Amino acid sequence: MVNTKVQRPGARGLHHRRPPNAGKGRKKGVPNRLTMSIREAFQKLVEDNAENMTKWLKRIAARDPAKAIDVISKLSEYCVPKLGRIEHTGPDGGPIQTESLTNLTDDAIARRLADIAAREAASRGAAEAKEGPPQLN
Repeated sequence: MVNTKVQRPGARGLHHRRPPNAGKGRKKGVPNRLTMSIREAFQKLVEDNAENMTKWLKRIAARDPAKAIDVISKLSEYCVPKLGRIEHTGPDGGPIQTESLTNLTDDAIARRLADIAAREAASRGAAEAKEGPPQLN
């Protein structure tokens, strides 16, 4: 069988070049302009029709309260950002260690608080040492 594939210049394997604008897109965390403008337009539509929407929701709720709540929930997704879930873990991803402090004496609690304050001051001092002395303007 004869190989009929022809490699063109620029094809992978011969000369692979990046497009001239590669990497020049929006930076991470910067919202997409189109998405933002659509979201703002929808929010304005909702704000401008708040009075009508209240009437409509009352009509829906009179017939089916669950449906009215569903409509509100669906509309809110366009105006209120969803919150991300956060998982708290202990060291190395393990469980968080807890300890009851109810049996400690006042002196023991004072020592623990002093230890925490000292560790916090030391970590602040280390961070400030990395940053250097404050700059005067």
